[in-house]
Amino acid sequence: MPADCIPAAVAALRVVAEIEAVAAAGPGRFDVTLSFREDILSEGAGALMNVLHGNVSLKRGVRLVGFAPTPGVLAGFAGPRFGVAGLRALLGVPRRPLTATAVKPLGLDARALARLAGGYARGGLDIVKDDHGLIDPPAARFEERVARCQEAVTAANAATGGRTLYAPMIAGPLGRMEARFAFARAQGVRVAMVAPMLSGLDVVGALAARHDMALIAHPSFAGAALGEGAAGIAPEILLGTLFRMIGADVSIFPNAGGRFAFGAAECGAIAAALGAPLGGLRPALPSPAGGMTLERVGDMVAAFGRDTLLLIGGALMRHAPEPERGAAAFRAAVEAADALIP
Repeated sequence: MPADCIPAAVAALRVVAEIEAVAAAGPGRFDVTLSFREDILSEGAGALMNVLHGNVSLKRGVRLVGFAPTPGVLAGFAGPRFGVAGLRALLGVPRRPLTATAVKPLGLDARALARLAGGYARGGLDIVKDDHGLIDPPAARFEERVARCQEAVTAANAATGGRTLYAPMIAGPLGRMEARFAFARAQGVRVAMVAPMLSGLDVVGALAARHDMALIAHPSFAGAALGEGAAGIAPEILLGTLFRMIGADVSIFPNAGGRFAFGAAECGAIAAALGAPLGGLRPALPSPAGGMTLERVGDMVAAFGRDTLLLIGGALMRHAPEPERGAAAFRAAVEAADALIP
């Protein structure tokens, strides 16, 4: 607002950002470091994003490339409810990289999806999740799909002694999301997949905490905020730090060399942000995905280490028509790669 319209008492509060540093970063480009008073924030991630990249996101050539939250800011966020150690405890896997796949495609009925889920569980995968497009389609309505898939995974665990978790995709209007979280938890589900940029940063973490469920964050629609070049938000800030702050125990991101244009440095930065010290918040698991294959397992384990949830979808179907065989091959590849880690 016009400076001459601001009351002197308000101006003295210094609610406008302080410019800490300006450094040339190339022709016509500058790295600018700003600091804000933490007490200008209201509660939640929406208020934080409004300060970090609100109206300024509408300007051309402005990119958020770093974020250093104060202890006071971090105190307003619970972070991952389970984190790396908690998820490993749920799965009974103390050491090796974790494995996940998706039941799909959209169009299969609930019985067919449940057969896939049960087969992947019998093959030894750690997490079997819905594809992100499986919300409440006519062929596989949410309640029937979740009940059947959870039943199939529970039966597989009973037969093999495994501890595979099924993760349904939960989205929709707020009331339906609340009901779907409650329904899934009543079926014995312990982990849900959400898309924070579709459903709301503040909403998904609150619902997961209310129902004592681990949270897998899917990046659908995040590309609109990430932008490219001199616009948007750096991936490690959004998919790493911010998703972790709102409660993601796992953050899925498109790995380098897959179907999307992410580079190895960007992927490494996301993984680092999910595991770096962040106040008292638990670390979260990176989940490189997006067109990954069994042949890439060794490279991914070498790049991201043991505390990783590897996600391979369509390549398992291509490997073998029986989900058990694809899952077993995936599990064997991970164990072989893990054996090479000192």
